[in-house]
Amino acid sequence: MTWDEAFGFCELLLEDIDDLPAKAAEFQESVRSKVEGMQDWIATNRHVTDKMVTALENIRGGVDKWLRR
Repeated sequence: MTWDEAFGFCELLLEDIDDLPAKAAEFQESVRSKVEGMQDWIATNRHVTDKMVTALENIRGGVDKWLRR
């Protein structure tokens, strides 16, 4: 994944994080903070690490489970 693809992935992920149900509030706050931090780093450095990609994919999986996808 390129840095600009990762940045876009973060944008879509943040939109879905906003759609999480109220009972997922703690998870929502935690992952929003992490994704926003990674997105800022990606934008500043114009780079994404393999570990960041893995973390984003794992967060995506958690969000999808809450949204029952």
